[in-house]
Amino acid sequence: MINMVKCLAVVVLISSCKEKTVKLGKDISFQKEENVHYGNDSEQILDFYLPHQESSKKKDVFMIIHGGSWRGGDKSQLTFFTLSMMKKFPDYIFVNLNYRLATATSSGIPNQTDDIENAIQYVEKKLKYHPKFILLGNSAGAHLSMLYAYHFDAKKRVKAVVNIVGPSDLSDPGFEKYTDYSFVKNYLVNPKAFPECLQPLLQAPSAGWILLPLLHSPIMETRIRLFLYLKKEDWILFSPKIKYSMKAMNLTAGIWIGIKHLMISF
Repeated sequence: MINMVKCLAVVVLISSCKEKTVKLGKDISFQKEENVHYGNDSEQILDFYLPHQESSKKKDVFMIIHGGSWRGGDKSQLTFFTLSMMKKFPDYIFVNLNYRLATATSSGIPNQTDDIENAIQYVEKKLKYHPKFILLGNSAGAHLSMLYAYHFDAKKRVKAVVNIVGPSDLSDPGFEKYTDYSFVKNYLVNPKAFPECLQPLLQAPSAGWILLPLLHSPIMETRIRLFLYLKKEDWILFSPKIKYSMKAMNLTAGIWIGIKHLMISF
């Protein structure tokens, strides 16, 4: 009897894994595609969720980006979170992203920001239109979300960034206490991948200069974004009319405290 129950459980598990529809309530369902390759590397895979609601309407995209100190983690850690977000926002497309992890022989940046770009291009090609993207990351994934949106998103496809406890200033002295600081300092960034005009910045440790292009990017100076300040849990409005210095911003981390606030004036 026990063996029969175990076999039945295995059959149910296999069938649910093969199921291509995710039902999240009476009127909420998504078509899912798991472990879809958006690049040639084995780590360049994503899960894609397309809502059945108003299927003819062009929808924008939540892209979920996991953390893990830039060299670890997996999208599976945020699958339950992604499903909960899908239930709250049933009219959005969702992408849960894996990216190439940093190693001592393969730097995270620019590989990881390139992977966000590659995934966005893949989604656009799949949908056959140009949606706006909301990048939602936690920890290292939040840092990559901000870095991509404010420095690499030349076509302005990102309309919002949600930073969940992600570092924004890797040059902050407190960051040196981070357990993986030595790895970040020595291996996070590949300086050879950047143009000669940035070489003066590259003389400093990578953890010290990586945010500078982000803050002084022309992309950031022409947009409005919202950021959550960890210390006071207040909204801070990034105005396109004001150029912030790292000292004036004094931001070391952000935290997401209510996704319902996300859709305010973008």
